Amino acid sequence: MATYITNGFVLRARHHKQNDRLYTVFTERRGKLDLVATSSRKILSKLSPHLVPFGEVELMIAAGKRNDRLAGASI
Repeated sequence: MATYITNGFVLRARHHKQNDRLYTVFTERRGKLDLVATSSRKILSKLSPHLVPFGEVELMIAAGKRNDRLAGASI
């Protein structure tokens, strides 16, 4: 899987499956993306505190067949 790092703004967060969230993010280079953050609805998730709506974040994204996956985030 190819990974890349980019900056962006979190536009929206939705529930996806049981423990996942689907984030809509606007990035500088790729435009608007829908990203899946696995296990981000769990209490001890390390990604969810960084992904607040309308926050500017630095994202590490792994390209997938259907959806891109969020591999890392920092404010």
